[in-house]
Amino acid sequence: MADTQKKTGMTPGGERALLHYDPIVIVRDVARRWLLILTAVVLFTCCAYIYSDSTYTPQYTTSATVVVTARDSDGTVFSNLSSATSLAGVFGTLLSSSTMQSIILDEVGIPYFDGTIRASVLPDTNLILLNVTAADPRTAFLVMRAVLEHHDVVTAEVIGNIVVETLVLPTVPASPSNGSGVLSRVKRVVVLSTIGMIVLLGVLSYLRDSVRSRTEAENKLNCWCLGEIAHEPLYRSFKDFIRRRRIGLLLTNPAVSFRFSETFSRLRRRVEQHMGTGKVLMVTSVMENEGKSTVAVNLALAMAKKHSKVLLIDLDLHKPACYKLLSMKNPAPSVRDVICGTTALADAVVQDPMSGLYALIQEKADRDPFTLFSMENLHRFLAEARSSFDWIVLDLSPMSVTPEAEIMADLADSALLVVQQNRCRTKSINRAIGVLTGERAQRGGRRRAKLLGCVVNNVYSSLLSGHEGYGYGYGNGYGDRYSKYSYGKYGKYGKYGKYGKYGAYGKKSSAASAGKDGDA
Repeated sequence: MADTQKKTGMTPGGERALLHYDPIVIVRDVARRWLLILTAVVLFTCCAYIYSDSTYTPQYTTSATVVVTARDSDGTVFSNLSSATSLAGVFGTLLSSSTMQSIILDEVGIPYFDGTIRASVLPDTNLILLNVTAADPRTAFLVMRAVLEHHDVVTAEVIGNIVVETLVLPTVPASPSNGSGVLSRVKRVVVLSTIGMIVLLGVLSYLRDSVRSRTEAENKLNCWCLGEIAHEPLYRSFKDFIRRRRIGLLLTNPAVSFRFSETFSRLRRRVEQHMGTGKVLMVTSVMENEGKSTVAVNLALAMAKKHSKVLLIDLDLHKPACYKLLSMKNPAPSVRDVICGTTALADAVVQDPMSGLYALIQEKADRDPFTLFSMENLHRFLAEARSSFDWIVLDLSPMSVTPEAEIMADLADSALLVVQQNRCRTKSINRAIGVLTGERAQRGGRRRAKLLGCVVNNVYSSLLSGHEGYGYGYGNGYGDRYSKYSYGKYGKYGKYGKYGKYGAYGKKSSAASAGKDGDA
């Protein structure tokens, strides 16, 4: 039950468990979609601008200042201030009365007035500031003039002992008094839409059912995970990045890290262990640009360090890439010439002088590669290669692009699936695994290629979590970090080892020994 739950990644309730993984994967996934974020921000910004511009109604305000004094000549400063305060309290109400509204409409000559008239006392003075706001500057000015000329009609009876004189005359407003706020609104939309898109893409990235680490590969995929290959930078410095000077991702290149070289050495040991007596290994992937050619070439180079005759064949005839990685040129025969029998295999093979690796490569895409995989000569070609070389590594096209990998599964001994971190959905990967392993019936007197497992490629890892590639092993106990014979499940310090839980000096054994001595 536990093994099934681990293999499928399902909880006891039947729901898929969300696995923990390095947050740098989310950051990279979001950063890779910068164009989508930019497009969304521009779209939201344009919509906000159009909405703000279409709903904006300009308002024009004109002002006038009046001075309030008591009608009697003996009015004091206190009485003037008191009069201004009391007048401001009722002035706005009186000016908005139906009588004043009728006078204003008759004076200005408009059917209705949808603006506002406000009165406020300037602090510690007997001055009142009048503001008239309207949708039209001319209307605002005419209404203000009508108020100044006819306000005594409605105020005389209420506050007859107060004299109101104009101190500052109104002017026709030249610009709206209410800003459109388009710029500030656009800024807010830019910030909020950027944050919203980043959060949305981050959540979608977290919920996306893909393989992000070795742990997820073990839990989600229906095959073994033989390891993970850490991301190796293509540029060693910023100057190299500016000049676009990439390093060759080959374990024979002294510029690559020791971790990169050691990963392929461990991968080679695991592949050889699982292949047994087989010779032909096919390397493929589900989608393009998952690094299958890089894995195939480096795996062949790792084999060439141990074995004398290792042949790498570039059968990705749609987009051959092995010649670029190995910096080889093969101007004469092509893979088609060898398979068709017009050129001998020995005459077409090129040997790398540094590593001793033999390679059958091609520089240009074949005009009709599918016909080569439907020819009987392909059996003869592989039979000749088997008799001449110790190991044969085939670099094949992605399974989602062409059916050639499925065809070669009938001819190869073993298969290795390259899975790039957080690129392809788990459903598509398991579908490809099913294609490689589902049909095990005999075809032409031999069985279908054995799927050794997958390798997670180009794994990014932050400094906080570290990289787990060094400590990878088969299952829970056979780790390579220290020694599988010392610290593994059955090793010296493992669960069943000498110093383990059930070992000679473990808790269980100690208790048993004590009981045994007591009985004795």
